[in-house]
Amino acid sequence: MGWVEDFAVELDPASQGGVYPNSQINGRVVLTCTKAKNARSVSLILEGKVITEVSYNSGSGQDSHRQTDRRVDKINSPEVFLWRPSADEPLEPNTYSWPFTVVVPPNAPASRRLYGVEVTYQIKAQVDLPMQIDATRKVPVVVHSVPPPALVPVPASGDLSTDVYFCCCLNRGRAVAPYTIDSTSVSKNKEVVVRLDFDNQATKDIKVKASVSQRLDVQANHHRDSSSRTLGRAQETVAKMSGSSVVLTVPLDPGHTQASEWWQTFQTSHLLKVQVAGSKFSHVITVYGATGPGPAGLAPPAGIVPTQPQQGYPPQQQGYQG
Repeated sequence: MGWVEDFAVELDPASQGGVYPNSQINGRVVLTCTKAKNARSVSLILEGKVITEVSYNSGSGQDSHRQTDRRVDKINSPEVFLWRPSADEPLEPNTYSWPFTVVVPPNAPASRRLYGVEVTYQIKAQVDLPMQIDATRKVPVVVHSVPPPALVPVPASGDLSTDVYFCCCLNRGRAVAPYTIDSTSVSKNKEVVVRLDFDNQATKDIKVKASVSQRLDVQANHHRDSSSRTLGRAQETVAKMSGSSVVLTVPLDPGHTQASEWWQTFQTSHLLKVQVAGSKFSHVITVYGATGPGPAGLAPPAGIVPTQPQQGYPPQQQGYQG
């Protein structure tokens, strides 16, 4: 491109640390031409790509082998035209600076690279040249999960009272264990707290356990897969023939916790499991984006609600199709 001395996409500082669904990306496109050039237009677009992959066994016996089903979905913003010629006007030798604003699609999933799922975004500026290879510049953009502006606690309760046995048949007494969960909706940088008003009437010490797991369901064309990992655990021991108020604080692994999210080809969900002796119970936990100031002080746009995990699979909501 001997006719171009400089061609760049520059993001405003507020957009460089990341953006949210339905928020604006602001910046400018700078183009320096060293000689006149005929062009159809100078435009800009936000390109999003969701790639899902599922590996599976195909064939049987000696013909058995692994295959990977791959699906690509696009999430693009409307194209923004920065310059169009009037009549046969060329791009004259000059330095051009065009400010731009692009809105992230409201249902755009957060950027991520997980097992079987990759979500990426980029701003692409393009000079459309007739009968030639177009000039393009691309800048990656990170889309964050939307944090709730004010997270209202959603408590839950249950009862894990149970008889305690030795060798499955010898009754050692009863564990009375009603419990409450401070909130089944939490931010990814917080903890899940379980409280038990525990009365151990058994003749043995009893362990009280809680854990939070994260499950990822992936669909690629006609194949599906799922994976899970434990994000945090907590455990306490209650002495025999004693009563105690037990508080189990389960931290969420900051390096692996993703917000609960549902899109047309993947779903991230969370489950809290509480166990007392042989009695177990599970609760669905909704994990939101981190609370506090957003990237570069960016606040989430007003009126935008974080996506909720949905029951059933495959989901029915449709994303933006390119």
